[in-house]
Amino acid sequence: METSGQTVGEFLEQLFPGRDIAADLERVQIFLEGLANRIAAILEPLAPQVCELVDRLDKLAPAPGYESMLVERGDHPLFARGVSYRIIGLAEDEARKAKLQRVGVYSPKATFHSNHHGAPS
Repeated sequence: METSGQTVGEFLEQLFPGRDIAADLERVQIFLEGLANRIAAILEPLAPQVCELVDRLDKLAPAPGYESMLVERGDHPLFARGVSYRIIGLAEDEARKAKLQRVGVYSPKATFHSNHHGAPS
């Protein structure tokens, strides 16, 4: 398929023969405009909370580890900070759950029942 010197429209017509590319693109544009309007209407009431979140993220100290890696990868610094703190929070939650599970397994009541093959009460 030769593409050098073609316009985007010519390329699409060659790629999708028999299609009215201009009409298809117009329909896609109408769909995307409608979608953008709905998204804006949904997000508009959330704007104050989003601004507050961004302000809080901006004031936080850089997150250790992940933030610099994400920024180096090309992510926006505030996005990188938010994702990094979320990852750290999830890891802390998992560590707490694991600790609670260990405490439950080694509690005297659980040990007694497991040693005597009885059903726990």
